[in-house]
Amino acid sequence: MLAFHLCFPLFMELFPVLFALTTPTRIDAARDEDEVLQRVGVLQTRLLVATVVAVAVTVALWVGGMTRVAGFTWPLFFPLFFGFARPLMIAKNPAWGSNARHDSRRSASFEHRDPQRIVPASAWLPLHLVNAVMAGVLVWQWQELVTNFGVSHAIVGVMIWAVAAGFCIVVGMFAVDATAREPEPRPDEPNPQIEELYVKNRRFRAWTFFGGTVLTSLLLHSCATLIVWGPSGAVVWIGSIGGATLGVVGGIVGVICDLRRVKIQELVRSVSLAKDDDVR
Repeated sequence: MLAFHLCFPLFMELFPVLFALTTPTRIDAARDEDEVLQRVGVLQTRLLVATVVAVAVTVALWVGGMTRVAGFTWPLFFPLFFGFARPLMIAKNPAWGSNARHDSRRSASFEHRDPQRIVPASAWLPLHLVNAVMAGVLVWQWQELVTNFGVSHAIVGVMIWAVAAGFCIVVGMFAVDATAREPEPRPDEPNPQIEELYVKNRRFRAWTFFGGTVLTSLLLHSCATLIVWGPSGAVVWIGSIGGATLGVVGGIVGVICDLRRVKIQELVRSVSLAKDDDVR
């Protein structure tokens, strides 16, 4: 567990710089090569400095004996990625941004896309059933909870579980719904290849969010079960390693979704540039 408190935050802190540095630089007719390379160099330096500082803080806490505190430095991933790595990625390839077009114009599809056509409502029923069964089990074992933890702790624990379980499903359903309503930039003229890629990407994202919701709910129920019936300390291992694993897998899936989106936006950009060249 001590090694985990060092390895996991270091992985999270090094991932943004490794991913950004391996992102290819795209130069096309709409971008000045010297200007792009200069901006990439500046942003790259900032990212490297920020990464060195983050890693140094984690290692210093570890060496100083504050191993548990060092284990909680992993949220430095967020400023490193969104504050330093992502601007560098966008400078290298504008498709990593929110707009693949080479100018300020933007077209998007606003037709109604029903999320239930991707993930039907019936797919959520087993998850609702598992939550209902788990709630019944906790009520059935209420006396044991009170005996082991006391009335106040038992009430707080069940309330936390109920809120977390409900929140998990609400966020999952909202995320699936959002995939059907996200604007999808397109060139001025319809393109069958782009339309097909958007449909596949929409379906992949929706089912990925659904799967993530199911796995998170199962982890939550496992922790609740171990707290009541499991051996001492087991919930710590399941919660820490299981939660970290879900986080890493979620990050990997997020990167895959981003790569799929970038592929589409690069195609949109190339089609738009080709059309402008034809007009000239």
